[in-house]
Amino acid sequence: MPSLPRIQLPGDNYHVVTRGEGRRKLFHDQGHYESWGQGLVYRAWTVHRIWSAERDGGTKSPRGGVMMLQILNGNGT
Repeated sequence: MPSLPRIQLPGDNYHVVTRGEGRRKLFHDQGHYESWGQGLVYRAWTVHRIWSAERDGGTKSPRGGVMMLQILNGNGT
């Protein structure tokens, strides 16, 4: 039975759950998983900085900076 559509509200945090097609593994080994994670952190940080600059007219957002540090340190949701 397919999942019902999820309600997503702006500004809320969401946990992303993924698995391969047919429940196949997404990563070949631990190194592949870690490499993917490092790329994700880099891209998330880049997108965050661009978004913060555009939103705040070029000034750093204190709240956004704290949230990104929590994510980078593994404490974010």
